[in-house]
Amino acid sequence: METLAQPATTKAPPLLERLAQIAQKSGADADQSAKTLRESAAQQRPLIAAILDEKLADETQFLHGVADWLRIPWREEQLSAIAAPLREKFPPWIALRHHLFPASLDENGLTLVTYDPFNLTARQAVAQAVAEKITWQMSTRRQILQGLRQGYGVGAETFEQLLEGREEGDAMADMKQETNVLDSEDTAASVVTFVNQIIKEALREHATDIHVEPLENDLRIRFRIDGVLHETPVPANIRLLQASFISRLKIMANLNI
Repeated sequence: METLAQPATTKAPPLLERLAQIAQKSGADADQSAKTLRESAAQQRPLIAAILDEKLADETQFLHGVADWLRIPWREEQLSAIAAPLREKFPPWIALRHHLFPASLDENGLTLVTYDPFNLTARQAVAQAVAEKITWQMSTRRQILQGLRQGYGVGAETFEQLLEGREEGDAMADMKQETNVLDSEDTAASVVTFVNQIIKEALREHATDIHVEPLENDLRIRFRIDGVLHETPVPANIRLLQASFISRLKIMANLNI
C-alpha cells in the first residue's frame, strides 16, 4: 500500500491519482479534488477526510468506490446498537478517537467498520489492543459517527478519560473552572468539557431545553425538540460523575452548589 504523504512531483503519486479519479466519478471537480489531495498529502493530513470535509464528492459514492478499489466489504445494513460485550472488549477511546465502529464479535473475530482504510495509526492502535482476528468493513462517515454517538453516548471519549486514573479531589478542581464559553477548541478532559459537549449536542439537535434527571441508578438526559422530550444517549455509568455534572450546571446558572 502506498504511503499517505509523498513529496509533490509533476505527476501525482499513484494513491493520490487513484483517489482523485474515484472522487471525480463521485461528482467532484477533477482539478479541485487533485489539488485538495496534494495539499493534504503535503501537510500529512488524512486524505479521505479532506475530500469529505470539502464536500467535493458524494460521500456514499466516493467511499463505496474506495471500498471497491481496495476490495474491502461494504456494510449495507444499518449500524445497530453496540452490545455490552463489544463495549467491554473494544476500548472506547480507540473507537471514538479513530472513528471505528465495532460491529460484531464472534468465533471468527472482531468486525470493525471504518470510513478511512488509510488510517494507519488506527490500525496500529487496534493491533496493540485487540488479540482477536480483525475483519474490516467500510461504511459512510455519517453512519459511523451516528452509530458511535448512539452506542457510546455524547461526550463518551471525554467521559472515559475522566474516569481513568481519576483522583478523589479532581472533581472539585474541575468545578473551579468558571468559563461558560462553549469553546469548540476545548479538548482537555474535564467535567467542564463534558458538560460543554452535552450542550453542544443539544444545540446541534436544535433542542429548546435540556432535562437532567438523577435516577436511583442512572442519570438521564433528555432534549426537548419540537416540543417533545427525547432521551439522549449518554456514556454508560454516567452516574459516577453525577455530582460533578450537576455541580457544574449549578455554577453555570450562578446557583449555590
